[in-house]
Amino acid sequence: MKGYWQLNNKRYSKESDLLRLRLETGERFKQFRIKVDKTQNEVATKLGKSNSWLSSVENGEHNLLIPDLLLLCEYYGVSPSYFLDQESSVFGSNSIGNLDPTELTQLFFNKMNSILPVQVPIYMQSEYIYGEDIKPFDYVFWSRQRIATREIIGVQAQTNNMVQNPYQSIFANDRVIFQINTPMRVGVGAIWSFQRKGFENTNGLSIVEIKRKKNQWFYYNSGCPEDMPLQESQYIGMAIHKNSTTGFENINPLWQGFEPKDHTLKVDSEIKAKITKEDNWIKENLRIFK
Repeated sequence: MKGYWQLNNKRYSKESDLLRLRLETGERFKQFRIKVDKTQNEVATKLGKSNSWLSSVENGEHNLLIPDLLLLCEYYGVSPSYFLDQESSVFGSNSIGNLDPTELTQLFFNKMNSILPVQVPIYMQSEYIYGEDIKPFDYVFWSRQRIATREIIGVQAQTNNMVQNPYQSIFANDRVIFQINTPMRVGVGAIWSFQRKGFENTNGLSIVEIKRKKNQWFYYNSGCPEDMPLQESQYIGMAIHKNSTTGFENINPLWQGFEPKDHTLKVDSEIKAKITKEDNWIKENLRIFK
């Protein structure tokens, strides 16, 4: 593919003009990188390039290809004209060149987008039904660094069919995170299961142990009579993380909303007495009041 400079040889026909353009544009890339407080290593790593490549670009030693130009502009959140326009400037002390409001907004969005965590949907296992419009009932948040290129979903288990598996015990109400853009392998996974006994015989997601015997795939959980043949078309994803539930009633039985199920507060005096006991417990144990 021809480089940007070759495509613009009508405007920059002389070799000295091409060199000047490379030097000026490279310096703009360098100054912009400094403005956004990034090292060469950080930018090069994010773009999947080497430090020497970015250094040659910033020093005007490299004929920048159009895809690489667009890659840099996308990373910095600006249009190509910002770096190539001879009248633009990145050297002002109190501003970033002469970006228009749209570019400034985009730059802010890209910056925030790189900082904010990613929302991961959590689905009820009973409602994860094949062919239906599945809607999450909750969300968790992971950092973008942790997500990287993973495509993930969360499922709240609703059975104890995987308590005895050899990898990681999964109890009802545990939330399991699955990566769905990864090949099927031996371990804990999610599959499409047919006529699920615990969920009104619906066809939907089941959490299972995935096995491989003599080049054939099988799945199993305690709801199965034996190892069941597994077709690759049934596969959804592999488990990569689990959040377990914890009962609070034994930790702080006074905390409102976590009383034993058979206990209810019936009269105002009982409610006031409970609030007083809670306040005393907080003062004695948490020491947040003088």
